Amino acid sequence: MSYVVALALFPVGAEARYDGWLVGALLAAIATLASAALVPWQRLPYVLQLTPLLLYLASVALFREAHGGLLSGYAPLVLIAVVWAAVFAEWNVLAVVVGAVGATIALPVWIAGPPEYPAGDYRRGVVLMLVAAIVGTTIQALIRSLLEEVHRREAAEDRLTRLRADEIHDDIVQAFAVAQLALQVGDSDTALRAVRGGLDAAQALTAEMLTEAQLTVEPGALRRSAGTTVGHATP
Repeated sequence: MSYVVALALFPVGAEARYDGWLVGALLAAIATLASAALVPWQRLPYVLQLTPLLLYLASVALFREAHGGLLSGYAPLVLIAVVWAAVFAEWNVLAVVVGAVGATIALPVWIAGPPEYPAGDYRRGVVLMLVAAIVGTTIQALIRSLLEEVHRREAAEDRLTRLRADEIHDDIVQAFAVAQLALQVGDSDTALRAVRGGLDAAQALTAEMLTEAQLTVEPGALRRSAGTTVGHATP
């Protein structure tokens, strides 16, 4: 989206130059999009994860140069790399990106200098680094807090499920133990009630399992969810 906006606004202003700088910016943009889409960066070492982000910052620098430097207005686009690193990468990648943001703004001042890049861009680079660091660390802190809350909730739900299963198990065992004792003393009515209680507990456990698996409560649902039928196993 940032590239679409950059290209759409590029013709605006008399400073735009359709020369090698624009070609370089377009090539860097294509390389950024291709590397981000085709390479599984999150499974690679963090040094390699920097590749699409640094390519993106290079493309922003080239767009600035192709459109008159400071007056181009493309400098805020560097924050997109910071947000991406904050959401999808670790803190060490974010730290390098924050430094690269400052370099993207300040290095042209040192290399090219005025009038396209006045000395005030050093200050702009430092300020953008500060903003990038605050934004990036805040986003990572919020994501970390959210993940911790999700893990706590999952752990609490798991403990609750285990507790409920233990309670139903105890009900079933107790019911059939009572039924066995009742049969030994010849009390068939008590044995029948105990068996029914155990079956009710078993049915409740099955209903909970089916609900968690998002299955319809009907005979054979658990076997079908496991890919089996009565007397036959799925090849």
